[in-house]
Amino acid sequence: MVLSFVAVLVAFPFALVIFVLLMLWLLLSAPLRRRRADKDIQTPAN
Repeated sequence: MVLSFVAVLVAFPFALVIFVLLMLWLLLSAPLRRRRADKDIQTPAN
């Protein structure tokens, strides 16, 4: 019981950090993809 509790306490912060980093990466990469798509659409018009 104690070992499993300690394992959860140790693993939870790592999982939380990884989750936050993934969310930030998704939020930051989405606008970049949209900007690239907008540039690709604008270049033939010019």
